[in-house]
This record gives sequence, C-alpha cells and structure tokens, in this order.
Amino acid sequence: ELDLLTKEVKMAQEVAAKEQQRSTKLATELEFARLKIDELNQALTDERASERQLQQELKTFAVEAKSTLADREVWRSLCDERGRQRRAEVACLSVEVKTLELQNEEQHQRLLD
Repeated sequence: ELDLLTKEVKMAQEVAAKEQQRSTKLATELEFARLKIDELNQALTDERASERQLQQELKTFAVEAKSTLADREVWRSLCDERGRQRRAEVACLSVEVKTLELQNEEQHQRLLD
C-alpha cells in the first residue's frame, strides 16, 4: 500500500510538474502577447501622430497656397490697374499731340495766308 501511495504521489508530482511547465509556458506566451500589444499600440500612436503632423503640414501648405494665389491676384489686379492708367495716359497724350498738331497746322496756315 505504501508503494501504491508512493506511485500516486509520484504521478501527482509529475502531473503537477507538467502543469507547472504548462503554466510557465502560458505565462511566457501571455507576456509575449502583452509586449506585442504594447508594441502595436505604440506603432498606432506613432502613426496617428504622424498623420496629425501630415494633416497640419497639409493645412499649412493650403494656407500658403491660398496666400500665394491671393498675392498673385493682387499683383494681377495692380498690373491691370497700372495698364489701364498707362493706356489712359497714352490716350490723353495722344489727344494732346493731336491738339498740338492741329494748332501747329492752323498756325502754319495763318503764316501762309
């Protein structure tokens, strides 16, 4: 009977040892899974930060592009206005030249008469 009890104790110890090994293996796998989850969470956090940075850069670029476009529109408007002013000045000068030419012709005619 003692031998039987000894065998049972031995078998129970072997089962306990196997269960301990299994428990240790599962704990190791669980720790590995936790580390992997932490790694993936960090990668996700980094990706989100990168995405926010890219969105901010895109917003900045859009603002700069709008500003550049607005600057171009202002310059175009100024150039158009200057062009209109110059054309008006040329038209006035043309009228003055024509007036002077007519006056010159009248004077020349008077001198001939």
